[in-house]
Amino acid sequence: MDPTAFNYNPKANAPDLCVPIIMGCTEEDAINYNSKANVMLDSSCIIVRINSWDNRSYNFNQSKIYIDQAKYNNVSYKFIYNISDTIRKEYESKYHNGNSYIFRYFEINKLDTITYTTAESIRMIEANSLSVISLPKSDNIKVIEDINGIERTYYINIQNKEYILNPKKYYKYRFETAKYGSLAFSFGAEDVSYGKGFCVEIEDDIDFWFKDFPSQITVTESTKYGISSSLRTYSRNNITRYR
Repeated sequence: MDPTAFNYNPKANAPDLCVPIIMGCTEEDAINYNSKANVMLDSSCIIVRINSWDNRSYNFNQSKIYIDQAKYNNVSYKFIYNISDTIRKEYESKYHNGNSYIFRYFEINKLDTITYTTAESIRMIEANSLSVISLPKSDNIKVIEDINGIERTYYINIQNKEYILNPKKYYKYRFETAKYGSLAFSFGAEDVSYGKGFCVEIEDDIDFWFKDFPSQITVTESTKYGISSSLRTYSRNNITRYR
């Protein structure tokens, strides 16, 4: 007959055992679920969602990685992250026992070991012996390379770029920009840079993979920004291997 009790019955006419009100999170899926609580406390429940790479439950921020298979075509890799980062924290409404309550959600981006063989790559650029994969961005990723049972270990950083993985650091790379202009698209090469090592950053979009520049290119547009195509210059980029 206590009006402050959880089981208070205003129609009762005889005393009975009173159950005290205990406020807390009564959602069993919450990490702070209180089995003794009998009244839901709004905004008290915390829900954690784990997003793993294996089930692709979250669209990880990824970069494109090219694996150069011109010399070694049976290479496999393990990319070891072993990190857990909170990627989202917010409040959402959710119905619980017929009523709407505010829940606190934490989404965790969990990465462990990602294994790739060249056969599992997303696509293959046959003519250039390149396979293409995508990797989540992170720093200090441990990479174990396996070629014919012989393992090597590297550490790489993957950011908002594209990269070439160079098995055994076998090749060096030359990046070059060519300008095409008017007068039958006269050609001139300039802006040369070089890359070497296991993980080589690609600074520009590549138009010609491991090919020399053609003497001329075809341009379909007639004008752009009010400038005739005959008066414009066009940049193209290529990459070549060397030892």
